[in-house]
Amino acid sequence: MTDTLQIDDLEKRFTSHGRAAFRDISFSVGHGEFIALIGPSGCGKSTLLHIMAGLSEPTAGTVSLNSEPIAGPRSEMMFVFQQYTKSVTLIFLASLFPILLNTYSGVRSIDRVQFDTARTLGLTTLQTFRELVIPAASPQILTGMRISLAISLILAILGEMIVSNDGLGYFVLLSQRTFKVPDMYAGIFTLALLGYVLNRLFLMIESRLIRWHTESSGRT
Repeated sequence: MTDTLQIDDLEKRFTSHGRAAFRDISFSVGHGEFIALIGPSGCGKSTLLHIMAGLSEPTAGTVSLNSEPIAGPRSEMMFVFQQYTKSVTLIFLASLFPILLNTYSGVRSIDRVQFDTARTLGLTTLQTFRELVIPAASPQILTGMRISLAISLILAILGEMIVSNDGLGYFVLLSQRTFKVPDMYAGIFTLALLGYVLNRLFLMIESRLIRWHTESSGRT
């Protein structure tokens, strides 16, 4: 079988701190083969993939595709970047639906008599939307936003645990894996405190925006 991708004695050392991300890496990938790079976070998997894709240069060793050295990105190769943009998109989409559903429910719950009254008073469509729809639906819209806030925080932490090398989520996961129990619980407590503070801040803003609803419902 003719090798398609050949890695020979590959080494990558960072000049900033002099430590090696990896060294003495050698393997080959033949036609029709599928491989997976498995290792703990920070072991150099992404750095190796960058070199294989021609996006970074190795300190030592060679990478060749069909017996030709890889000196830059090649049209025969595809590289999927692991970046926060995917996590941000996922967080945005997941947080959008509670707001949309609560907005729809809030608008649907407005009594038809109120729309008839607005029409009788001669309000335009824009005035009806501003003076009737937004105030009437705002409690449920803000409830959806508060739910989305919690979802966003959860997904952000999960994203740090899965695809990141920093952040509170990564810190908690790394502490758990390295049996640093006090650090793990410190991270968990910090996350709980962060969630509580964000929720209280949102409730304070909500109480000021819809004070009439807060007072009528007996909430403080």
